[in-house]
Amino acid sequence: MTTEIRTKRELCGAIEELIARQEACDRTLESYLLAALDGIAMFSDRESLRMTEFLALIESGFARAPAAFDEGWRREYDRLSQDEDTCAGCRATIVRQIVDLHEMDECGKLLSEWREFGIDAPRGERWFNFEPVLYLRCALAGTFGQWEPGEDLAPSVDQNSSIMPADADSGESGRTDETTRLKKLSPAVSWERVHTFFICGQICE
Repeated sequence: MTTEIRTKRELCGAIEELIARQEACDRTLESYLLAALDGIAMFSDRESLRMTEFLALIESGFARAPAAFDEGWRREYDRLSQDEDTCAGCRATIVRQIVDLHEMDECGKLLSEWREFGIDAPRGERWFNFEPVLYLRCALAGTFGQWEPGEDLAPSVDQNSSIMPADADSGESGRTDETTRLKKLSPAVSWERVHTFFICGQICE
């Protein structure tokens, strides 16, 4: 059973551990995002993600087989959703990033020895990170800020947290029943925050 993540510290630590485990991964960033695109479909009906689910989404880029590149995405690029606070909008952002990487690879830009200083995709988007681990490291820092192991951080990513107070009353004084205990879910990560994570992976240095 997966242990629920309930604090920013736990989430950041789990992402750092994931990055460390994948340092030697030879999956391209395009392949990582194609796999994550498949993973995000699991949450298409959700208004937000629990921290544990957010981690699962990030892990899916390594764990799942990459989806096939869809040539139709090139035509849809400019018509895809620009929403930052919905699953569909986050998916659209990932699709645009996949198209950028695919077209940069086609035209040879990904081979540039200067790419670490930033390069523009054929459609004009600026990119600084081109490997999954660097993308995730910059996404983590840009989205959740700098942190140190053991640092006392806020207990939730978003103010709209689903976590219940530890002493929540189940209806009988002094007693918290099993139903209430099961409601102590991981705090919510908004789709806007998920969108920010993927954008920071692209543009943060």
